[in-house]
Amino acid sequence: MSNDPFAAQLASRLLEDAGLAAIWHLNVAAAEAYRNGFPNAAAAILEVAEAAEKECLRRQPLAFLNL
Repeated sequence: MSNDPFAAQLASRLLEDAGLAAIWHLNVAAAEAYRNGFPNAAAAILEVAEAAEKECLRRQPLAFLNL
């Protein structure tokens, strides 16, 4: 994953708007882009999804922990 500030800023805004669901939707969108023949777009979307996961874990370290 690159440390693209644009991806990080976009991820932060998506988390504020949609919460954890944003991460799921980004991964689904990346899969659809890849399946439809747009691997570069899929990679870009995955970069934002990974930045969102990183930001989520920074904000709430236990967000993905199964209790």
